[in-house]
Amino acid sequence: MSTPWVPPDFRTLDFAKNCTKVATFAAEWNQDEDMARSALPAVVSFFRMALSPEDKKIATAGNIVDWYLDIQGSDRNGIVSNEFHQHVIKAPLQRCQKETCRVMEWPGNPDIAGIGMVASYSIQAISITIIFIACALDHYYRRRNPKSHVLNGILYRRFIGPLTSDLHVFVEASSLMSFTFTIALFHLKRRTDKGEAVTNQEVMLTWLASAFSLFPTYTSYALFADEEKRYRDRGVQWFYIIIACLLSVPSWFFYVGPPKPRRYGWWESICMTRKESLKAWITPLQNITITFLVLTWIWMLTFWGSRVGTNGKSPKRKSLRVVLRWILASFLLTLTWALFGLLMSNRKRYIDKAGDDNAENVWTFGQILALFTWFAVCWQFLYSIIKGVKNAAPTEGQEHESTAPEEPVKLEQHKEPDVDDEEISLLPLENVHQRNPITIV
Repeated sequence: MSTPWVPPDFRTLDFAKNCTKVATFAAEWNQDEDMARSALPAVVSFFRMALSPEDKKIATAGNIVDWYLDIQGSDRNGIVSNEFHQHVIKAPLQRCQKETCRVMEWPGNPDIAGIGMVASYSIQAISITIIFIACALDHYYRRRNPKSHVLNGILYRRFIGPLTSDLHVFVEASSLMSFTFTIALFHLKRRTDKGEAVTNQEVMLTWLASAFSLFPTYTSYALFADEEKRYRDRGVQWFYIIIACLLSVPSWFFYVGPPKPRRYGWWESICMTRKESLKAWITPLQNITITFLVLTWIWMLTFWGSRVGTNGKSPKRKSLRVVLRWILASFLLTLTWALFGLLMSNRKRYIDKAGDDNAENVWTFGQILALFTWFAVCWQFLYSIIKGVKNAAPTEGQEHESTAPEEPVKLEQHKEPDVDDEEISLLPLENVHQRNPITIV
């Protein structure tokens, strides 16, 4: 007659002998905490691994499952169960973190950190940088010499002119992008308030995506503010600015509280960023972004008030607006790339921990829609660059003529008021040409 198997004290066993089996058990346990029949093979393999050679010979699969379920069900106060989870589950997972996190198939949020969104973020950051360079060159050449040959050369026709004249296209697309991510952050806040299973990964990436999307938008506002435009375009611009303010200001005060107890909390604390790290990352970023948000609005209100009050005739105020515009745009562009780097580095770090099968590699309709939006912007810029501008950039107070045909050349002779026709007829021919030059109007 065989001797019945007596389970050993789990505190004396080593459950991290084989990290591959630990990871397999963790993946199955993550799917079903109640250990349904489909997960029993992984349970048996995991617990048998920790047994001594003598116990492995005696214990059957049923004995091991009963042992686990008895511990879970017999302790009403939760003391033994908590000890069991700490020693049998959490401790081995921490020792086998690399293998465990890669089999979790962490779902993630592809609409925030998917491949298509990464492409969208990259296009947005690169586009605003190129536009910034074009606007800076345009300002430099106009300030140095409004009649510079550069304004009639290929640099202006194929680069500066098309990008500056189509800046409003980027303003509209970037504004809509930032609105979308800010609303997504509000939706995430609502889910956390309801106690839904929102992970630290999703909180961090959503906040970074929302913050990143706003800075290219505000950079384009700073560049777009002094551009001469139709009244309708200026009204659309201020409509976007007001909506961006109403949506973005509350997002800077988004509080990331401690995660509530939920199903995935035990392994998320191992594989994902802890709440202390979240606080350490987000609090300084919030302070920086709030500061520059306030500076942006002070500048915009100052610019608008000075423009309306003086009708653009005060040279000092006009110079001050230009200086503030370029200082602010430069800092906003710097923060754009800083947040882009943080977003990409955190995304890579999470994916490295979550494994290759995570949902960040899944394509969604949101990613396709974002890419289509930026494809339209890039196509507009490319079309304008290929077509080019036919005239040099206008001086201040004139409208851009990026696609308008050139005016026909008019010839006009200017007569000196103090010389009559008779005197002209007596002058040598070369003097006549000198006193009556032919000019292009």
